[in-house]
Amino acid sequence: MPQDSVRNPNSHKSPLEGLNGIIGIGGSAFGVFATIGLALLPADTAVQKALILVACLALAAACYFVVAMRRRKYRIVVTVTLTCVALTATLAFAVVGGTEPHPQPGPSGSPLASPSRSGRPGVLGAVRKADPCSLLDVKQLARFGNSKIDPNYGEFGRCDVLVYKRHTSIEIVDVNLNFDNDPGDGAPFPTKTVDHVTIIEPPGDAEACVRNVQLSDGNEISIEAELIGPAAPDLCAIAQAATDYAVRMLNSGPVPERPEPFPVNSLARLDACDLLDHEALKVIPGIDADVKAPGFANWGCDWESASQDAGVTLLFNQDNDLTGDGVPARLGGRQSYVAPNEWGDHSCLVSIEHRSYTDAAGESTVEHIQLNAYGPQLEGKLCDIAKELATAVTRNLAKP
Repeated sequence: MPQDSVRNPNSHKSPLEGLNGIIGIGGSAFGVFATIGLALLPADTAVQKALILVACLALAAACYFVVAMRRRKYRIVVTVTLTCVALTATLAFAVVGGTEPHPQPGPSGSPLASPSRSGRPGVLGAVRKADPCSLLDVKQLARFGNSKIDPNYGEFGRCDVLVYKRHTSIEIVDVNLNFDNDPGDGAPFPTKTVDHVTIIEPPGDAEACVRNVQLSDGNEISIEAELIGPAAPDLCAIAQAATDYAVRMLNSGPVPERPEPFPVNSLARLDACDLLDHEALKVIPGIDADVKAPGFANWGCDWESASQDAGVTLLFNQDNDLTGDGVPARLGGRQSYVAPNEWGDHSCLVSIEHRSYTDAAGESTVEHIQLNAYGPQLEGKLCDIAKELATAVTRNLAKP
């Protein structure tokens, strides 16, 4: 009788011994896979970590079955192993795909957005409906760190993506995209045309890197990667990655519209140039209220004096808190903040609260008006002028 066919009477193990074998083989495999998985895969939330551990457990089970059934039919081993591998691949895909620390529930640019695309490419379309967040994609920035959309910071024609140091909550880069109706000439920086848009590429520095995208309708989109924390990756590489995605979107159609219209009480439904009239602007000599420069979508307005270096700027803006924006003041019944020389020497900025709300990302947000007056007057007098103008703005806000 061949030696390998002799049955060893001591080869039969008790159930307890078999259980110890399972724990030994499966536990060792699970330990190895879990260590590697948690080290290599992004796991910034408890859910992601749990998915990695479940995936590793499936792999460990596969390893055990391969060992335990090595004397049985290979068909069983293959079936079980393939099942575990399929489960592992599915879970790993879910983990790797989840690079946002806090997935956004609604704004375009988030995983849930699916904007309509039809019409002329390379244009903004209806400027107040155009969604800046639709031109940013967190997945395009995943190789630089975990990232999330911040849809309601700054002006209404702006959207931000915050990039985090991987596996932490430390913000390192702010990628902000802004719409503008007053593009520069681009000289003397490198310029290239890609289908319907022209890209201007100024050199970056250690603090920021900007790409400007000029559209065929005369508008411009600026995309800036700005350093806000330590150990940031190449800022121009980040700005370029964001720009490449925006250009692909622009060349496939107009900018997608916002998923929801602005609320009826939002500043975004108003015209900034309507908030100061001839009577109010008399406090600055040489200003003609009819000679004005509207900002993008009329969400800002500038007036300049014809007789001296003086003027007024109005701008609609958003922030999460205004309490650090100057000395508190009550103007026209609205909470305001006064900050001399905030926008430069010989200027005074007044921030006027309009409304507070919680945005789609769950963040507290304050819509406000920034009024900046500048001129040759002394600081105290200039701030008195700015507060008088701000009071006139609050009166016009109250009009139906």
